[in-house]
Amino acid sequence: MEGAVGLRGALAGARALAVRATGPMTPFGRSIAVLGVAAWVLGAVLGWDELMVIAGACLIGLLIAALFTLGRMTLDVKTELKPMRVVAGGKAVADFQVRNSSTRRMLPVRLEVPIGRAIASISVPSLGADGEFEETIVIPTARRSVVGIGPTRSVRGDALGLMRREVVWTDLSELFVHPATNRLTGLTSGWMRDLEGQPTNDRSPSDVAFHTLREYVPGDDRRHVHWKTSARIGKLMVRQFIDNRRSHLALVVSTMPSDYADADEFELAVSMAASLGLRAITEGQEASCVAGDHGISAHTGQALLDGLARVELGAPAISMHELAMRAAPAVQAASVIALFTGSAVPMHEIQLAAQRFGIDTSLLVLRAATGSRATMARVGNMRTVSVGTLDEFGRAMVTVSEQ
Repeated sequence: MEGAVGLRGALAGARALAVRATGPMTPFGRSIAVLGVAAWVLGAVLGWDELMVIAGACLIGLLIAALFTLGRMTLDVKTELKPMRVVAGGKAVADFQVRNSSTRRMLPVRLEVPIGRAIASISVPSLGADGEFEETIVIPTARRSVVGIGPTRSVRGDALGLMRREVVWTDLSELFVHPATNRLTGLTSGWMRDLEGQPTNDRSPSDVAFHTLREYVPGDDRRHVHWKTSARIGKLMVRQFIDNRRSHLALVVSTMPSDYADADEFELAVSMAASLGLRAITEGQEASCVAGDHGISAHTGQALLDGLARVELGAPAISMHELAMRAAPAVQAASVIALFTGSAVPMHEIQLAAQRFGIDTSLLVLRAATGSRATMARVGNMRTVSVGTLDEFGRAMVTVSEQ
């Protein structure tokens, strides 16, 4: 029994040693190792000197490659984004500061920094104790996105790529590339129920502005029964209130690829949503935003822009009708809903989706149609505006706000 336990312990130790030894190996290095072992076994069995030479060459190559991964270093690597947020097309850089925090000189090292889907390489020269090195990398910001910077890692390895040793020195940083926006000069106001809102002509069974008395009907809240009047006239009378409301704008952005003629239309739709949302927030109105099936914080302008920077076309790919179904619960308190989509979605699908938002809600459909002239139409409580550029959107919103 003790022998079996000892054997299992020895096997576990050998397995751990093998994993540690082959850890720095690349897939190519493991192939060379397998080739060397196979050549050695076959050479020993068949007695072929050529195979033994191949096995020796593989072994020597792996040993030399291992020498490039030996040694330790203590680095202090810092990443600073300037700025951390930028409008699409603006300038942004990442400053990298590397300091040798050890008490001895370090050998040259190569740093790899993932920037979005690309990888930047930084060659750090030999640094003495407390020696410092700085490098600046320009970050592409042509399109709206969230660009991941890092984590920065040092890489040691041989020229053949047999061995590779990585050490991570920093965490992931994010650069927010905000959508381009238009400073709108006007905005259609909506209304929602609120204790501090403005009175409307709509009647409500429960609010703070008393209007009149009416006869009780089954289903009325008994808390609103006016007992003195009811006793005087001999039948139940309940209080009728005036509905108070205040502005609340909901932004709903379609992420369905088939709704747009191309990616530029989608970018225009996101820019329109950002412009309208910023204007509402600036005017002190309450705003909410849904893109696809993801809710986006709109408590502040920066939060809205940060959230819209993450929106991607096709994530998720849901139809206009399904988008309305998913967004309706999130925007049920809104009195004006702005639905952003492209030129490729049929109008009957938009009308079908509009029914999900209710007849009491004012619906503004804003269609991005690059290369087309601005058009406007109105059907019931739904207004449709199609624009080809962000400047046209600004002019169209002036007209909408005056109607």
